[in-house]
Amino acid sequence: MFSKPGESKNAPTSNTGNRTKVLLVVGVRLYREGLASELAHDARIDVVGQCGTAEDAIAITPIAAPDVVLVDIHTPHAFELLRALKAPPSVVRVVAFAVGEHERDIDRCAEAGVDGFVTEDVTVEEIANAVLAARCGELNCSPRSAAMLLRRLSVLASLTSATNAMSNVVAPLTSREQDILGLLVTGCSNKVIAGELHIQTTTVKNHVHRILEKLGVRTRIEAAARVRSMGQLPHHTRA
Repeated sequence: MFSKPGESKNAPTSNTGNRTKVLLVVGVRLYREGLASELAHDARIDVVGQCGTAEDAIAITPIAAPDVVLVDIHTPHAFELLRALKAPPSVVRVVAFAVGEHERDIDRCAEAGVDGFVTEDVTVEEIANAVLAARCGELNCSPRSAAMLLRRLSVLASLTSATNAMSNVVAPLTSREQDILGLLVTGCSNKVIAGELHIQTTTVKNHVHRILEKLGVRTRIEAAARVRSMGQLPHHTRA
């Protein structure tokens, strides 16, 4: 996905003891070096490398062999980097930081498969704790972020169930119609569906109209009942 650069200005350093080895990826040099300096004061952490681009991170990771890669999501191509770092057979832990505490950023982090994330207003100590938690396979985040993440996982589960049920409907639905039906069954309004799928409310209305026609029903309630009657979609209550 990324080409290997000819030379990196930030060579990895050696690790001592049983400290958690961290590779730091931050686009802004001043911010990167300041955070690296602060983390270096934590006896539990060894900063084994730092870089400012996704390409450098891809090149340095197998050399530095970090336990955790800490990525500022404002770094160019950050989410592509997150996905690349988590792609099999990689076993490195990845923590995203400077994450906005809103559904768009958290959705993208979840879809990239990160092992942890920290928001924009945390302290260096909280960043360190998130790194250590990720190494142990634990998620360290605020209650608000955890709630948004759980809602997202619930929606994704509903979408998957709806997709599995589509073979039994009257007419085949498109991928987008399947997504909308999965949310419709959970009781989402057109506005909520539009927000979840990042499309216009009018677009949702048009899709819902076609879904009802294909299912051979007249109302959203009948559509939900139709799909649930197949026994493949659990009743879901939104938080």
